[in-house]
Amino acid sequence: GSGTLLLANPAFVRMLGYSSFLELASERLDPPWHEVSDEPIEHVLGLEREWRRKDGEVISVRESARAVRDATGALVYYEGVVEDVTGEKKAAMFERDCRKLLERVTRNEPLDAIFNDLTLLIETQAPGRLCSMMLLRDGKLFPVAGVNLPVAYLEQLESGVPIGPEIGS
Repeated sequence: GSGTLLLANPAFVRMLGYSSFLELASERLDPPWHEVSDEPIEHVLGLEREWRRKDGEVISVRESARAVRDATGALVYYEGVVEDVTGEKKAAMFERDCRKLLERVTRNEPLDAIFNDLTLLIETQAPGRLCSMMLLRDGKLFPVAGVNLPVAYLEQLESGVPIGPEIGS
């Protein structure tokens, strides 16, 4: 196998961030699993690995494929299915991280560290966004967690941000 893409459905093309099959076929993709093995592979079932989309984003995929041979037994091509499991992976990681965080709470670990880890967990679920936790005390908000917040922002908040009476009541 030369690793040449012979055919792909529109959903596969979109999954990798391309606008057409021709555009995708013209790109050099990562070596397929059958090119990096010394042994001839007849089939794969549920192989999970990462692929890079056109925009550079890395996605997790699950692949199943089988070798298609001609009448003489020579390998002609592979046919198969590739499923984007990025969301599934993220959900599993989120669940695992939440469980770890709750275990830390039950062990009575310091709240500052737990709050910081909670903000990081939320940022992981919302890429490109920052998260902080604030404490309301004497009509002012004070930051208690948010490790990725800019220092200048935290310095502005050190003396607290006054808020209206409608929030604290």
